[in-house]
Amino acid sequence: MLGTIKIIIPFFGLLSILAAFYLYRWVSRQENKNLKMKEFSEEIQKGASDTKKCVDIATKGALKELIVPGTLAFLAPLSVGFILGPAALGGFLAGSIVVGIIFASLITRFSLFKL
Repeated sequence: MLGTIKIIIPFFGLLSILAAFYLYRWVSRQENKNLKMKEFSEEIQKGASDTKKCVDIATKGALKELIVPGTLAFLAPLSVGFILGPAALGGFLAGSIVVGIIFASLITRFSLFKL
């Protein structure tokens, strides 16, 4: 049964790629024939550039906000290791891993945004 599934999954992947290619070719042919389709594609391209600009602004803002937490995540283990020694560093890292697992479990179990 598992062997059959391993063969079928790539087949469906190939089918989806072929369907996307066929759809692309069909839309390309329609675009050349129909002026209304050409107008739609130009509007979609304008919207895509606006969306790209919006995503770029949001990404730059998010990266600026994550500088401090990223630096803290890098410097905290270094400072614990150099100041308190290797035993304290091991405890610090073990505690961080356990707390991370607990938080991840709580986030996935009690999420407000369940689909």
